[in-house]
Amino acid sequence: MRFIAVIFTVLGLSVAHAGAECGPSKPEAWDPFFANYSASHAFEVKRTKYPLKTLVWEYGLDANGKDASAPKRSTVSRADYSKDRKSLSAHWLEHGMQTKLHSKAASAVVLDVFQKNTDYSVLYHFRQLSGCWFLIQIENRSL
Repeated sequence: MRFIAVIFTVLGLSVAHAGAECGPSKPEAWDPFFANYSASHAFEVKRTKYPLKTLVWEYGLDANGKDASAPKRSTVSRADYSKDRKSLSAHWLEHGMQTKLHSKAASAVVLDVFQKNTDYSVLYHFRQLSGCWFLIQIENRSL
């Protein structure tokens, strides 16, 4: 019974937050935004800027043995990003991923999603635009 009460409490908070409006005069707090963003695929799609910029790092040396590592840039359309899938938190949990703040400023947050003891690391870049948080870029730094 206690488990059911916790579920309703979490759902109630998510629904309450989903209805709250943000804007220049009412800036959105990071923690409730990210809790909703990672738990709801529909909210995630709504709060992502399109076309979504992506960087995939390619590592290596040039013919002279100098570091030639550089990101390959591309974009993802709303249609491709919107495809039905699990929430980010469900996906991360299923694959044993962890999150930590890479950097946090008043209007910019970079979240590192990684697998412990592996070279998997993806940075999610968020910005607060007109008082509301949005994902603006995904950067895959995995080897």
